[in-house]
Amino acid sequence: MKNLKDNEKIKKLSEALRKNLKRRKANDKKDNDETSMKNKSIKLAMVLILSGMLVSCGKKTERVGYFLSDEKLDAIKINQTSEKNLLEVLGEPTVKSNFGPKTYYYMERQYEQVAFFQPKLKEQKIVSIELDSKNIIKKITMYNAKDANILNYDSDQITIKGNKIGVLEQFVSNIGKFSSNAQKGNAN
Repeated sequence: MKNLKDNEKIKKLSEALRKNLKRRKANDKKDNDETSMKNKSIKLAMVLILSGMLVSCGKKTERVGYFLSDEKLDAIKINQTSEKNLLEVLGEPTVKSNFGPKTYYYMERQYEQVAFFQPKLKEQKIVSIELDSKNIIKKITMYNAKDANILNYDSDQITIKGNKIGVLEQFVSNIGKFSSNAQKGNAN
């Protein structure tokens, strides 16, 4: 009888060990699946980040100003096209001269930027159109990037003092500037 009870205990114990072993294997498999999933997620995130960085390294082209096509420029003739027709074809100029002969300037620039670097001037076209006293086109001059004069200045050395005034300085400078009309009116 004692052997029978011991056998039953051993049987129950071995059955409990088998169940425990199955449960451990299932948990290990689940842990491995979760670890594998984490690794795959990390790899996917790295691929997305790297591809985003590669895309941002591409060239970006930006065109500023007028699009001065050859067809539009061919429609303008010296000694034939009036100011009104010029404005109909090309539109309002970028800049009008303030002195000297009446001159309209139409500007087009194309910049190219790679990644986060400063944009570089790739192409520039400036058309100068001079009008005579009857507002008829007298002269057309084309300029490109080689004709441009670039003005370099040191922004650290140039200060605009109007922007540097502080709150306390504004308050102190305003003392005595305002006359009190109400006090003058009360004195009468």
